[in-house]
Amino acid sequence: MSNVSKIMDSEYEVMKVLWSENPLTANEVYAILSEKKKWSKSTVITLINRLIDKGVVNGTKRGVYFYEPLISETEYKNYHADNLLNKLFNGSAKNLLIYFCDNKNITLEDVEELKKMIKSKEV
Repeated sequence: MSNVSKIMDSEYEVMKVLWSENPLTANEVYAILSEKKKWSKSTVITLINRLIDKGVVNGTKRGVYFYEPLISETEYKNYHADNLLNKLFNGSAKNLLIYFCDNKNITLEDVEELKKMIKSKEV
């Protein structure tokens, strides 16, 4: 799981593509990303290779290389959510929620949805 922390923002863009659909060739990843980013094909290939080196993407040769993630999007999000919670809020989900309620535009609808979620977790 420690390799999750080493994924840079640009590499994360490649991961999002691979999480949404896989396996994909480098050309397919490039085609999807080129709609949003002005990256060259060589940049995309470099990012894929970095992700392989970090152990979070696998490439399998079947004529051409096909790439797929070795970690799930949920694993990635859980790692970063836990890290944020521990680093900025001393591990307190309550403090995190208080921060967002005090400092962000939380709607009444959001609050009601959170209440329902919390109530469903009660034992």
